[in-house]
Amino acid sequence: MNYKNIRFHSVEDSINLITKYQEKTYNIIEKIFKDTPRYDKIKEVFDTLDDKYFMAPASGKLDYHCAWPGGLAQHTLNVVRHAISLSKTLCPGMYSLENVVFSALFHDLGKVGDGNEPYFVPELDSYWREKRGTYYGHNNNIVQMQHSERSLSLLAKFGVPIEDIEWQAIHRHDGFYTESNRDVLRHHREELLSYIMHVADCWSCKKEKHDLVNGTIRPICM
Repeated sequence: MNYKNIRFHSVEDSINLITKYQEKTYNIIEKIFKDTPRYDKIKEVFDTLDDKYFMAPASGKLDYHCAWPGGLAQHTLNVVRHAISLSKTLCPGMYSLENVVFSALFHDLGKVGDGNEPYFVPELDSYWREKRGTYYGHNNNIVQMQHSERSLSLLAKFGVPIEDIEWQAIHRHDGFYTESNRDVLRHHREELLSYIMHVADCWSCKKEKHDLVNGTIRPICM
């Protein structure tokens, strides 16, 4: 991939896309959680984090996935869609729609950071940006932990109730990419929801990278 020649969206189109991701996210919250006991807490997460969430990238490198402002929301919406489809196909009726959507919606929440400091900081070196496609690096000013663990930590800070199967699905969604997951996943001791979340996440990442390479999607301007 020639990173230097990547064509970004215009500023106006970028703003419109991020606004669309925000609207879609709130529509999901209203549709799935409106009549549930944790609706207010879930809404509070997004109301409070606001731009910290909706302007966050999903990764640091263009050849991974959605490494641009709004990328986290864009990727999360993809994971929600694929997780719902997978759950209906692979284990219909086993988990509620609320369980599936909650796990997908918050699987990467930790990529906003700790609520004060961001998880990703812009890469300022033109070499890394233009030659290596690295637009963000990890912020060393926050306590280091896996982003799935930070997702659960943030949910706890906001007092969001979480079921055990959702906790496991969020914690294990990176699958074998995370060394600590290998033993439990190798012996198939996890809930199917955890595997659904992992596959939905992996498929979304692969599809996002494929679409970027083929010009189906373009990065939001930085």
